Amino acid sequence: MAISDGDGNTFVGWNAWLGSEMERLYVQKLNSNGDILWPANGVAASPTLGSVYRHFTLAADGAGGVYVVWRTAYIDLNGDGDTAETDKDLVVYSMFA
Repeated sequence: MAISDGDGNTFVGWNAWLGSEMERLYVQKLNSNGDILWPANGVAASPTLGSVYRHFTLAADGAGGVYVVWRTAYIDLNGDGDTAETDKDLVVYSMFA
């Protein structure tokens, strides 16, 4: 997924599959020349491993940053490695330039 920030920059977001039902969402910011502005592998938007993130979207915040919104589909509720479907958590995460 990619969106413009309205000032010539682009935010790109993606899911990185890490195996064992673990994902992490990452975001990268590019300038109008396509040069990366954040660390080379992007910045982790999802704060923890152990969940599967679904239906994420990006929205420019109008100040050079981006909001990342997603639904947590699975989460390890008791830390034993077993996952249970929750499909109830909607998360909004703000990332600044």
